[in-house]
Amino acid sequence: MVQGMDLRRTSLGACVAAILTLSMAGVSSQTNVALSSLTVPDKRLPDGCKLRPVIPAATAAAPPPGATTVVAHLPSRGPFPTNPWLGADRQSVRELRARIDGAPAGPDAPPMNASQRAAWDSRWVEHIIDGYHAVYDAGPDLTVDVSAVRFDDVKLATTTPLDVARGSRPTDDRIVVDAAIVQVVQLPVHAKTECFRAIDAHIRSLK
Repeated sequence: MVQGMDLRRTSLGACVAAILTLSMAGVSSQTNVALSSLTVPDKRLPDGCKLRPVIPAATAAAPPPGATTVVAHLPSRGPFPTNPWLGADRQSVRELRARIDGAPAGPDAPPMNASQRAAWDSRWVEHIIDGYHAVYDAGPDLTVDVSAVRFDDVKLATTTPLDVARGSRPTDDRIVVDAAIVQVVQLPVHAKTECFRAIDAHIRSLK
């Protein structure tokens, strides 16, 4: 009798362990969506919609004294050397979060010096693992910008912008994918193009 009870306890313990393992595996898979998956495959983009190419600055011999030097600029917006860009550089991540949530307001007083401001800004991104940015050409003088940040805690990825109370941030272009906040914006803003809808649909399919 005692031996039978021991066997049942052993079987029950094994079942509980298996359920916990499966549950933890499920949670893990839900909290590890890579930001690289935000890039839309070419085959899902409509005609005329494509990632904007990055044109590197031209490399040439030093110009003669007095000559005018023209430096090529990156066509994509912001301080991002590649398109798409994915990384954890703190300056770039701060730029991305400011685009998504608005720049962090400083304390009321007294004014901060440069080092205090840097420390304050670092708190703004201390829980961000990495960031992502891409810009697509959507037509003549039209682009679609994708900005995203991924947090170390899914609870920090909220559907409401931090400064929504001031009415300064839209919410319809904000998508939460696991522990990441993604913002998809068409510039200039007017009727949404097929390019915007394809990019928006792809990102929402990752939820």
